[in-house]
Amino acid sequence: GWGLMMWLVVTRVYPRDPALARLLILTGIGTWFVVDSVGSLMAGAPLNALFNIGFLLLFVIPLRHIPRSAPA
Repeated sequence: GWGLMMWLVVTRVYPRDPALARLLILTGIGTWFVVDSVGSLMAGAPLNALFNIGFLLLFVIPLRHIPRSAPA
């Protein structure tokens, strides 16, 4: 479901409003990262939390090239 939501944001929202698409994806991936990593640490699986960093970077690095706000 999450992958489908991101696909829709990229194909439907990004062409019209790249800044909004960036915000939506960063909010989703950031929330997932915090919840999943904290849960992994609490469950005694720090390696999963470490792998989450790599997965997070797969999204954050390309998103740096999208403007933070729409042009005025």
